[in-house]
Amino acid sequence: MLQAEINENCNCNAIEFPIINNSLPFCMSMVDFVKENRCVYEKMVKQAEMRNATGPSEEFLTCEAQLNMARDRILCKALVMQEFQGDVVPTCTLPCAFYSYETDRSTSTWPTKSWQLTWLSTDVGRTILEMPEMVEYRRAVELLSQPDGDTGANKREVLRILEQNNAVERNLLAIIVVRSNFNLHKVAEKEVFSLTSFLSQTGGLLSIWIGLTMICVVEVLELIINCVFVYKAKKNSEFNQSESPMPPTAQTKRKSPRRGSDKVRNSQKEDEIDVGYVALPISEGIDITN
Repeated sequence: MLQAEINENCNCNAIEFPIINNSLPFCMSMVDFVKENRCVYEKMVKQAEMRNATGPSEEFLTCEAQLNMARDRILCKALVMQEFQGDVVPTCTLPCAFYSYETDRSTSTWPTKSWQLTWLSTDVGRTILEMPEMVEYRRAVELLSQPDGDTGANKREVLRILEQNNAVERNLLAIIVVRSNFNLHKVAEKEVFSLTSFLSQTGGLLSIWIGLTMICVVEVLELIINCVFVYKAKKNSEFNQSESPMPPTAQTKRKSPRRGSDKVRNSQKEDEIDVGYVALPISEGIDITN
């Protein structure tokens, strides 16, 4: 998404993002500027003086145009990337998986004194050797290129020149990217609760709920039916008793013995009480049988 925005707005490819459009150049592309001897300032000045030209040379205009174009592309890319800064981007979702690498920075003086002259002997080095601040380095190279350059005096002189000058260290920078270790940390966002798990768990919960609900419904229906049967049985018994009453004669006959027996028991009790408390003298001869 970000690369597409840069391609659309800046007409170039950002080297730090994937999905490159092959029909567009990179935002920092300066093909003519980095060509050998193409944009060397001293060379362009000499060519302009030789031609007696009042204006800048064609090479200078080409290099200046390339620099301005690269600057405009970099500024455009910075504006596009500024819109996508932050944790939440409305037009760009967060990545589900990405790779991160452990980085470690270290700096050192480059190039070393022993390697400077070797590097200045290359094609790129010879181009830099033509600069005005490289006069002492050119003299050191000439000393080594002489037939007796391997003598101790020449080597000591060359070493002295290299120790007293640091133009190469001040104008050159080497960036070497080396992985400190080969451990790869992969951070991925995975779905913990998938749709299948959701449906299966929902089905299980629904089955339990429906089962318990049906059990409760059956129990309630059974209770209602039992209550209805008990109520109907009670009503039937009351109705049968009201339809068939007992005859009054039978009731009196049944009750009379009870009353008689009660009177007999009461009289017996009274007799026992009277007998218990009456005291008669035996000498008088009273007949108690009558």
